[in-house]
Amino acid sequence: MVTIKEIAREAGVSFTTVSNVIHGNNCRVSPETAERVREIMRKTGYIPNMGARALVSNATKLIAFAYQSYRSLDGINSLQDPFISELVGGLERKIHEEGYDMILSVLDTFENMNDAARRWNVDGMIVFGASSAQCRDLLKDMKKPVAFIDCHVPKDAEGNYVNVTIDDRRAGKEMTEYLLARGHRRIGFVCGVSWEVDGPAQLRWQGYQDAMQQWGVEVSEKWSVSVGTSDETIQAGFAEIYERISCFSALFVPGDKLAAELVNYLTDRGVKIPEQISIASFDDNFYARIVRPRLTTMHQSAARKSEEAGEQLISMIQGKKLKEREIYLPLQLIVRESAAIFGKTAKIVIYVQKETHCFVKIHSLTQNLLTCE
Repeated sequence: MVTIKEIAREAGVSFTTVSNVIHGNNCRVSPETAERVREIMRKTGYIPNMGARALVSNATKLIAFAYQSYRSLDGINSLQDPFISELVGGLERKIHEEGYDMILSVLDTFENMNDAARRWNVDGMIVFGASSAQCRDLLKDMKKPVAFIDCHVPKDAEGNYVNVTIDDRRAGKEMTEYLLARGHRRIGFVCGVSWEVDGPAQLRWQGYQDAMQQWGVEVSEKWSVSVGTSDETIQAGFAEIYERISCFSALFVPGDKLAAELVNYLTDRGVKIPEQISIASFDDNFYARIVRPRLTTMHQSAARKSEEAGEQLISMIQGKKLKEREIYLPLQLIVRESAAIFGKTAKIVIYVQKETHCFVKIHSLTQNLLTCE
């Protein structure tokens, strides 16, 4: 079996240098030297002993990424979801740069998070999509640092953590304002989760309500549809939307995958988009680009979120003090073909996108309101 001393001798470096490369302490080794050491390790088939490393350094160099599993309408499981795939890919790239490995923990329920962390003896944990209560419970017992992604962490929560997210409420408001600026007033909001869940969808719903109120549009109870997450509830929700299609001039669906499924469902039944109804969405993943018509959507980078979460988590593992507990990343509105101008009198003079904020200036706009039975 090849030893570290033999690797060091062949590379012409010290034992400590090889150890630094193995443990990911790249700041102490030049990139050229680190690559030469790694090449010799690959050529000789050297594999570091993770158990021995943990005993010596009291660190495993392992980071767990935990999220709750689900299965979508078309049978795709959560790991095949493009948003999850981008999160995993971005995190994997970032932590490997720093010499860490990732354990993917797909949970049936978030109540198992603490058990997963103890079982794998990780140095830190990244959690995606947990509720306020779940975040609080995890932090109460968790001794290692945690980086949350898109979690509603209570303001008074204690523990060593950071939350990387976007301003979902503001984003929901800006997308709704875009539709309002295009003459729409009967804007429906379609959600794949319960309204009681304190996650991104609820915040986007609140932003939708903010915009409608600010523009003086009274929201009808019939304009909100929760379709759930199971095959049965999604099909039932889509059927309800189809039956009441005349109630809406536009639909805001805060997720590209669900929006693409809805577009296909309605198109299969003869509904013309955007001629009969406009659809706007959220995420800007490949579903938004492959469905026809392509989706007008709010772009967010899942990979950027996980890279930032990984970077912040490693800083906490290394004992560095973070400047902020909440980190908000930028958004951008992407305009495509799924959302059309409603009414001949709508005139949009200026529409400018600047990172996190969208600015709309209206020259003239008349309301086009129809009754919905």
